[in-house]
Amino acid sequence: FPSHDSEIPLQFKTYGPAGQIKETQRRNGDNFEYTFTLLKDAYFRTTNESDYPNWSSEPHYPLIQITSLKSWNELVDKIKPQLEQRLADTLPSQYNDILAKAGKEKTFTDKMDTLAAGINGELRYLGDWRASADYYIPRAIAETSQRGFGDCKDFSLALVKMARLLGYKAHLALIYRDW
Repeated sequence: FPSHDSEIPLQFKTYGPAGQIKETQRRNGDNFEYTFTLLKDAYFRTTNESDYPNWSSEPHYPLIQITSLKSWNELVDKIKPQLEQRLADTLPSQYNDILAKAGKEKTFTDKMDTLAAGINGELRYLGDWRASADYYIPRAIAETSQRGFGDCKDFSLALVKMARLLGYKAHLALIYRDW
């Protein structure tokens, strides 16, 4: 990988088989210089979840994550206003029946189970791990509803929105799962 300079120090983490990536960082005048060298050929393969049961384990290929943030909390603080803005959106009418049904349940667990089951009935799960400016931000509830599918952030947004409409103090949780 080519060397890159940054005016601020960066945090990075490498993944993959041991000995595949060599990383160096040094001060270069007013900048910080980072170099990542691939030491071995990298071979990629598709993942079939049925014969790769631990799909969240460390990848078999080299991967580098780079950030300018020093902590996970910095990320949460940075995106919280966007998350709250999405939660302020109007709930699409197709969720009203789910909300009404959940409101008739007696216990918190039954209410949340009803909401989750209702969301699962409305939306198809489709994971999307492409890098984008909105990587950690769920799509607007109306957009997800119109498309008929979403990822875990989109499902969570709908669940928290409806839990709040039932009077609960619900919040989105940003979880660092790692590989």
